[in-house]
Amino acid sequence: MKKTLTNTSSTSLRQKAEEIQKTKLSKNDHKPSEIDMMRLIQELEIHQIELEMQNEELLQAKDLTKVAIERYSDLYNLAPSGYFTISQKGLIIELNKYGAKMLGKECTYLINKLFALFIPDSEKLIFHQFLESIFSNKTKETCEIFLSIDNLSPVWVLLTGIYTPIDKHCLITMIDISFRKQSELALMESEKKYKALYNAIPDIVFIIDQLSGKIEDVNYKAINHYGYSYSEFLSMLNTDVSAEPEKTIKATESINEMIPLRYHKKKDGSIFPLEITASSFQISNKTKIFAIARDITERLNLENCLKEKHFMLEMAMEAANMVWWEMDVSSGNMNFHNKNIEIFGYTPDKFKHYSDFTALIHSDDLNHSNKAMNSLLSGEVKKYEIEYRILTNSGKFMWFYDIGSISIINSENKPVLVAGLIVNINDRKLAEEKINGLLNEKEFILKEVHHRIKNNMSTIDAILNLQVETLSDKKAISAINDASSRVRSMMVLYDQLYKSVNSQKVSVLEYVPLLIKQIFNNFPHKNSVDLKISIEDFLLDAKKTFYFGIIINELITNIMKYAFINRTKGMINIHLSFKDNLVKLCIQDNGNGIPESIDFTHSPGFGLMLIGLLTNQLEGCIRIERNEGTKIILEFEK
Repeated sequence: MKKTLTNTSSTSLRQKAEEIQKTKLSKNDHKPSEIDMMRLIQELEIHQIELEMQNEELLQAKDLTKVAIERYSDLYNLAPSGYFTISQKGLIIELNKYGAKMLGKECTYLINKLFALFIPDSEKLIFHQFLESIFSNKTKETCEIFLSIDNLSPVWVLLTGIYTPIDKHCLITMIDISFRKQSELALMESEKKYKALYNAIPDIVFIIDQLSGKIEDVNYKAINHYGYSYSEFLSMLNTDVSAEPEKTIKATESINEMIPLRYHKKKDGSIFPLEITASSFQISNKTKIFAIARDITERLNLENCLKEKHFMLEMAMEAANMVWWEMDVSSGNMNFHNKNIEIFGYTPDKFKHYSDFTALIHSDDLNHSNKAMNSLLSGEVKKYEIEYRILTNSGKFMWFYDIGSISIINSENKPVLVAGLIVNINDRKLAEEKINGLLNEKEFILKEVHHRIKNNMSTIDAILNLQVETLSDKKAISAINDASSRVRSMMVLYDQLYKSVNSQKVSVLEYVPLLIKQIFNNFPHKNSVDLKISIEDFLLDAKKTFYFGIIINELITNIMKYAFINRTKGMINIHLSFKDNLVKLCIQDNGNGIPESIDFTHSPGFGLMLIGLLTNQLEGCIRIERNEGTKIILEFEK
């Protein structure tokens, strides 16, 4: 059934046509003939038919357009991507259902809302630059950002935008790329771990293209060792770092798995030896070589040194009459490798079995020798070192030093062969016995000297005390008492030296408290002073102890004489420590304090000046701190 125009439209068109015809007739005085009228009617009928056909085509086009719009609407809303129409201010003008779903809201809610509301602050600058570029450049732009949506996990999206000149908006497509981003992050993390592991390898590492010999990657060790930068390496061939390029080319072609020695050159031109292990792998059908190189300069030097030492050892053994021996563990058979077996006074065939050897060891040393060998064979020790006496062919026992270790083990980690070295130490032993006797004699004499010095000082102290009783001058009495106190401090030192096992060094923990007690006993008001002592134990040279003891005597005497005048109570804190070879003495009181005008170089009395002189003898330093009393700090190297 044909579709026609509506009555209103048809009437309107007819009225317009009649008006046009009247206008034309008024301009033309000629009246049309009947034939002309018939032709005109025919043309009008034909035109009417054409109009009806055009009307039908328009209606069909309208239907097709409606269907297309419906299909576009379905595609627009059901597409797996978000579509947005955004104004220049960033407002959402239009969007599809998937876009609303990605934003977690309904379409109606999102209209005229700022798109940036769903973008975290850290990403907003990227989005605004993206939007501004679209509107200013009128070009297609892309960017990657992540969306922060309530109650939803952050989503990475790819935005692609283009400007529309008709409505002066921009059309944006939004695709979820979270999976791709997660994959990229995982790949980056994997790459980071690979690089960390790659650069943590303590040896030099190269990745080389086999066909071209081009260096494609190196680790930090290579950069540091050769002196080239990473970019410089990537522009080089493996022959550029080789001092033997022809050998390197052949090794690259055949991919030698192990190269025990190859010489390379650094950026500064210096040559060094390497040990190289290599393996190959495939990437995109191209063979790559993974090479690990180790600088063996030190090892070669050690090997050369070892050869030299071995030669020198052979010469020394020959000159010193040392004996090198081996023993088969399973059979006990022995073999002496040196003609110097004659140091025992026997021929080599005397010791065919281990029991032949042990039969000559002194009975007092045999148990010790057997225990050392058993400890070695059982794995308790890696080597043994013993000294024992052997009955020589002359009928006399002589001292020998024996050192042995396991030289060969089997697949079960059991010893197969034991090797050792025997040295004649008889002369040394006799010399040691003589020296020990002399040392004991010297120690006895030295102790006797210390004892006599102490007795002499005791006599001097008694004479000084008798002298005091004859004096009436207070200053003279004070000076004599000070001298007597110094003598007694030295008596304490020599008493300790006499009692000590080591007459050259003194234990400060044993010496200093006794000295302090002796000094305190010189003063009647000692019970009114609270004394606190903290001393670390260490050994000090006798000469330095001598100076050190007098300094302590002078300091404590000075405090007891002057610090607590017109006071009923006082406190003295003494701390002595030793760290990093530095002796540190701190003596602090809460007394009246030392005037600013007095120090160890400017003092009306002899005591402080003596302290300064003795400090110089110790090559130390001493200082005064004046704060609620006096604190004196002495430091010197042990």
